[in-house]
Amino acid sequence: MFETNYRGIMIFFLRLKKVIFPPKPQMLLPQYVKKLVRFVVLHFHILYCLPVWGGAKICNLKPLTKLLSKTWSKIGKRHSHTLNRLKKYKILKLEDELKIQESKIIWRWEKKVIPISLRNIIIEKHDNLRGRRFENLITNKKNSIKSRLVSRANKEILDIAKHKTKKALTTAIKKRIFDTKYVFQCTDRNCYICTH
Repeated sequence: MFETNYRGIMIFFLRLKKVIFPPKPQMLLPQYVKKLVRFVVLHFHILYCLPVWGGAKICNLKPLTKLLSKTWSKIGKRHSHTLNRLKKYKILKLEDELKIQESKIIWRWEKKVIPISLRNIIIEKHDNLRGRRFENLITNKKNSIKSRLVSRANKEILDIAKHKTKKALTTAIKKRIFDTKYVFQCTDRNCYICTH
């Protein structure tokens, strides 16, 4: 049911590679157009089924992350540190997008607005111990969507459940990520990127 189909998506991205930003016309495009193209063409295709194929092995996702980093370099100043660029233009890395998508699924499960066929994707333990715990079955594969959702629910269910809407949940997670993970201060004395 939750079979990963990330290979086909990566082939699609690699075909788009030359279409998105051809080398010469990209210098003529205004910055806001580059950002718009990046979000329209790539971002929404990445979010499609991301919870299913996002847990693939790093070696399988490498071409996709490489393509993403190339598109990031086309937005903003030519010479800029990656984390500063991502924070300025509110762009998330693949693993952070995956975290948000998984949290949304857990939120929908918690609020009972998930489809009936998916209500048993997370099973809560009722062992009368402190806190809420969820059952990770032996039959679940290591990086399957079920095991990833259970591990995230075990760690973050209280944070996820307190939000009233999905939008509030997404905003809170993004704010936390940008305020903690994407903070970067260059300490190199003669940094080439900072001086240009």
